[in-house]
Amino acid sequence: MQPATRRPAARALCLFCSFRGVYTPSRRLSFRPPSRPIARRSQPHSLVHPTIASLRHQSSTASKPDTTTPPPTSLYSAEDTRSYDRLFKAINDKLFLQTVGDNPKIPRETEVILAFKALQRLAANYPATITKSPTPKTPQTNPNDAILSLTGGPATNGTPNTQKPDKNLPPEPVQQSQETIEAEKTAKLNAPVHPLMDVAYHIAIHPFIFISPKVLTEYIKLAALLKDPSTLPSIFKLYATKPVLQDPSKPAKRPNPNAAKNAIAYDSAKAALQVAIAAKNMPIALDIIDNSVGTKAWCRRKLVTQVLPFTAVTSAIPLGLYKVADWLAQFQEQWLHEKAMTYAFVGFMTYYICTGSLGMIALLTWNDHMIRVNWIPGVYLRERWFMEEQRALTDRVAMAWGYQEPFKRGLESGWEWEMLRHWAGVRGMIIDSSEMVEGREMSAEKDAERLAAQESILARMKLKLAKPSDKKAKKRLFST
Repeated sequence: MQPATRRPAARALCLFCSFRGVYTPSRRLSFRPPSRPIARRSQPHSLVHPTIASLRHQSSTASKPDTTTPPPTSLYSAEDTRSYDRLFKAINDKLFLQTVGDNPKIPRETEVILAFKALQRLAANYPATITKSPTPKTPQTNPNDAILSLTGGPATNGTPNTQKPDKNLPPEPVQQSQETIEAEKTAKLNAPVHPLMDVAYHIAIHPFIFISPKVLTEYIKLAALLKDPSTLPSIFKLYATKPVLQDPSKPAKRPNPNAAKNAIAYDSAKAALQVAIAAKNMPIALDIIDNSVGTKAWCRRKLVTQVLPFTAVTSAIPLGLYKVADWLAQFQEQWLHEKAMTYAFVGFMTYYICTGSLGMIALLTWNDHMIRVNWIPGVYLRERWFMEEQRALTDRVAMAWGYQEPFKRGLESGWEWEMLRHWAGVRGMIIDSSEMVEGREMSAEKDAERLAAQESILARMKLKLAKPSDKKAKKRLFST
């Protein structure tokens, strides 16, 4: 088979080649995944593990990504990672050339991982001219500044400025116009994509590529090296909704995005959130939380991995207590064996139920690990348990964007903080409650929190009423 050549008038052989022809450095990506796959084909069973379509998390395990540069591999040599053009040609020849022709094949997971590792090696030495904003030039000293300082400056009308700013007080926020705020929001949501991150994104959205936990981990590692989180929310959506190919002659199988096996691992969500925090992009950070630990698949995964084992253990304990009561009844002669066994079993179960109930209440209402984000009074315990990871990641966002001094917490302002407070309030969370922040006037803070809780509860009720509810066709919790 002859290698594919780039011709301006010819039709591209694959999605990766078509991207090469239209790529420009100022290209921007949307956060939404493609509306439909380019090709619906399935993967041969000889190339993939047979359980890849049923159990996603058994194919590979997601680990915490690091920013260390991987060593060169046999598939991609050190010469291939010296420049962008060489690596692009190597990926096109070794990864995507097998997806075209009369007998197309689907790349294996190892080949995709090696391609991402090669991009990581190139990203370690790539000139980050697009992601870095231009540094403002330092103003040059003017000889007239010394004369103006004696008279107090041009805006003081000749009166010297003798007041010194208090270092303990936070700086006053600068009033911005609504057009400036909207422009800043648009720039945050549509940040320019790094060229290497754009290549990795088009590798991931290729219809022949399966996004496994290991592939997702390597993608997050590349984003951490480039400090570009702009495509992470879109990849998190594709992780659960992208069709799985098993055989090129058959259509692709669409997975259930709400299945427990399609949930993002918590370590991957934390690593992706750290990339958004390092890039100082709050809208993308909140989108990452929504698409990782804020999905129905995450709740079902918690049910499968935590509730079912806990239910099995708590159901087996009474059987063990019954056997213990039967054994202890043999060492007495005052009552009949059945009566003594009944007394012992009732005593054991009373102690087990009372202490277990108190332990569950203490476990579900424990808040010593909460720093700035707390639950609004009235949120059900089951919702708190399902959304605990969402609250923890929101707490990390509030700690990263706010003041580090405890006495300054709650004094932040700006459109980002207004968005964060509204986003958390709709989900039943409150930032900087009077119980969490020390040294505040309790009466005024309690009144403000009560009003905020009422507004948040009303907003949550509006969201629930806005969703159409079909009572006739009820779906099962674990339906596939």
